[in-house]
Order: sequence, then C-alpha cells, then structure tokens
Amino acid sequence: MFAGIFKRLLAVTGTRRSPLVSPQQALEEVRALASQGLISAAEIQLETLAERFPQDAEVRNELGILKYVQGDFSGAETAFAGAIAIAPNYASALANLGLSLQARGLFEQAAAKFEAVLEIAPGNVEASFNLAIACAALGNRRRAVALCNSMIAADPDEPSTHLILGECLLALEEYEAGWREYEWRLRVPEYAPYFRNYPQPLWDGRELPGGTLLVWAEQGYGDTIQFMRLGRLVAERMPSMRVVLEVPTPLATLARISFADCPNLTVAESGQPLPAFSLHRSIMSLAHLLQQSLDRDPVHGPYLRAEPQAAARWARRVTEQADTRLKVGLVWAGNSRQQLDAPGQAADIRRSIGAQLLAGVLRVSECAFFNLQVGARSGEMAALGYALVDFTAELADFADTAALVAGLDLVITVDTAVVHLAGALGKPVWMLSRFDCCWRWGARRTEVPWYPTLRAFYQPAPGVWGPVVEEVRRALAALAEQRAMSG
Repeated sequence: MFAGIFKRLLAVTGTRRSPLVSPQQALEEVRALASQGLISAAEIQLETLAERFPQDAEVRNELGILKYVQGDFSGAETAFAGAIAIAPNYASALANLGLSLQARGLFEQAAAKFEAVLEIAPGNVEASFNLAIACAALGNRRRAVALCNSMIAADPDEPSTHLILGECLLALEEYEAGWREYEWRLRVPEYAPYFRNYPQPLWDGRELPGGTLLVWAEQGYGDTIQFMRLGRLVAERMPSMRVVLEVPTPLATLARISFADCPNLTVAESGQPLPAFSLHRSIMSLAHLLQQSLDRDPVHGPYLRAEPQAAARWARRVTEQADTRLKVGLVWAGNSRQQLDAPGQAADIRRSIGAQLLAGVLRVSECAFFNLQVGARSGEMAALGYALVDFTAELADFADTAALVAGLDLVITVDTAVVHLAGALGKPVWMLSRFDCCWRWGARRTEVPWYPTLRAFYQPAPGVWGPVVEEVRRALAALAEQRAMSG
C-alpha cells in the first residue's frame, strides 16, 4: 500500500532531480526501505539527509511524503514547505502540500496549492483532480463538475474522475446523471474490496419471473441502512422475483424485523452461505437502476422498525431514568476506519466532534441524556465526569440500538450510522456535520429528504465546532421549554 501512495504523490509532475549524486543514491536506499514497509527506518534516513543536504528540495519532498502516509500532516506540511522554499516552482512539492492541507480539512489553502501547480503545468491531471475534490469540499460543486468534465473529455475511462463527478451531481440533486456517474465507483481500485465478482450476471433492473436477485451490501453500515429501503422496493415492484438482501451481521436482525411483512424478500448475513441466486447487484446501485429521484420518489416515513416487545422494554427503562424530562441520545464520534490508510482516516477525524466539545449540550437541564456512542470511544463522557445514562454494554447489534432509540425523544449525533438508523426509524435526529459534508446531504441542506425527521447543523468553517454546538444547545433548550409548556 505504501509503495502505491509513494508513487502517486511523486507522480504529480515528475520529481526534480538533484545535481548531487550522493543524495540521489541515498534516496534510492530510502525508497527501497519504504517499499519493504520499513517506514521508521526510511524516515530516520531522510531526516539525516535533510540535515546533510539542506538545499536539496527533493529530499524534503520525500520526507514530507513519508510523514504524510503516516498521518503526520503538520510534519508533512513543514517538509513540503521547506522544499518549496528551496525550489518555488517545484510542482510535486506544491501538490503534495495541497494534499496535506486537504487531509487536515484546510480546503481553501489546499485549492490554492493545486491552482499554483496548474499555473506551472497547465492541464496537469492530478492537480485538476485534487482541485475538484477541494472545490467540492468548499461547496463549489459547479466548478468541481466543470473540472471533472474537462478531465473526462481528455481521459474518458478514468473511474475516479467519474466517481467525483457523480458525487457532485448527487449533491446538486441531479439524480439521473449523478447515479449513472456514481456507478463508476466499483471500477475505482480503492473500491475493489466491495465488489462481488459472481459468475451470475449483473441485474439490469428488469423483472425476471421466477428468478432470485441477490442484493449485496457495500461500504459502511450507514450506506447500507440508507439504501435498504430499495431492497424492499424491488421486491414490492417485482413480485414474481425473489430478493435476497445480504447485509452485515450487525444489521441482519434489524432487517429481518423490518422486512418480515415482505413475502418475497429474504435477509442473509454477510460472510454466511448464500442461497442460490440468478442475478446480483450492489445495494447502492439500486438507486440508478430504479431511477430514484427524491422529487419523484420522496421518502414519506420510516422504513425500519424496532422489535415491538424489545422497544417496550427499553421504553420503560428509559422513562425510569428520565422521568418527565426530554430523552436525548448522544453520539460524538464515528468509526475510526482503521482499515484505511492515514489520509483515509482523516475524514473520520473531521466528522468526529469529541466528547469535551459536545458536552456543552449537556447544560440543557430539562433533558436526560443517554449514551449511544459504542466502541472504543464510548466511555469518553464518563471519563470527563459527565453523567450520561449508559446502556451501551447491552447493545449487541443495530436491532438493540433501534429498540433503545425508539424510546427516546431525540437523537443528536455526528454524521455516522446512527444518523441513518434514527432517520430510517422515523425518529427525530439532529446531525452535526463537518464543513465538507457528504454528498447525500446535498448543498448543506438543513432538512434532508432522505430522512424527513432529520435536521442538519453544519460547521461554518472547517474544524469549527463551537458555533454548531451552541446552535444545537439553543435549539435543544427551546425544544425542552416547548415540551414543558405543552405539559
């Protein structure tokens, strides 16, 4: 994995060659160490080289790359800036500095670096691609679309460009073209682990009487929850077919409960033996095949449900803890995505708020707060001395969480799977979103048609959570006061 990133970062415009022979020989040794995964040893050698050859820009650029792939973005920026100070028109270092800034959410500064590369090397594909990502993150998706269209005109078969184009079009709610372009995601190398190469043909959207369609999950839990309703929609529209909806194990019980009334839909668990099937398709491709548009096919109500007896049990326990207060669930962090490289994990860092900051919401005294944060960060509020009601040790899967959420009045969460769960259950949910919001929330919509009960609160600038928390706190205080007045 390291070798691929090493080449991608250096390949922006080609590496500036130093006239010195000795640093070049040393750099080859460093690259050999890095290709073997000996990152720490390679970094130590590069630090030494940077001291021995203080005017060699290439050494500093390669040092920045090593720091970048390890997630030390500030250190990478220092190294890249040092290279640029030596060689102001060093396009590779400029582009790499842009990537480091982008990983930290500094999209405006990153965009300026990519623009600088394009001034040096007009039409450079890597700089144009990264500039499109920065523009999309800054909300300038029309320019991102224009950049993507220019790149596609030059190279029609590059899947990553089509994917960025698709996400931009979906955010702009241009669904027909957006879903079509989004289909290119499964040709992008980073998506290869999601794709299923079954011998059976891909489903083309037409009904096959007597056939069985396997709909398989891809990407994260939230993505699967968002598109699960389309599995039911296929089964309802095409009653002569059997639909097997394969979902990750933590979602399986919830899916079985929710779709028990759909006679030609069967739920299967990922990783378990599958029944025989005639055709297959990704769950996230159903929107394209069904020509989904939120104007034409709005989501009117909940499409998932908690098991009634479990929900009743949780409702009693929740009420015992809350009395007459407003019952509010909290989530402050997403999945850390340890399976991804350091730049891939940076998006989770941007979307997670941290318990200390979200604690400002706890000042609303008319509320009883319940911990819905699971995983490694579940105990953060307690460690800070904040007393949330915490039943998370009893939550084994999403069916358990759904039953608990059913007894709450409101869920407040960052952009994670719980947003989708609460929205799909029809539960009021407030989402605290990073500045570079996901395509599915449109052009920073406060009301999102995917989930009629969702209200979104966005960062006013990258990394700035204070105003978001204060806005949520005021809204929550108003809601609690309104509830108290209504009796």
